[in-house]
Amino acid sequence: MILILSFVPNVILALAQIMGEGWPEAFVLMTMHAVVWAICVTLLPSLAITKRAPTTQPSGGPLAIL
Repeated sequence: MILILSFVPNVILALAQIMGEGWPEAFVLMTMHAVVWAICVTLLPSLAITKRAPTTQPSGGPLAIL
């Protein structure tokens, strides 16, 4: 859904043709959005999963700030 919403400025750019841009430039920007989306969807979940349980300090001991 968000990927489709990110295409809205590209479509507006193509329709407005403010600086001479048209559909070819809009399609290039849409392709770049789709590539970044694909990278994020494939890499971010694997980066968010931890391989081992985090180590915690035993309760009752002093907390070290530095």
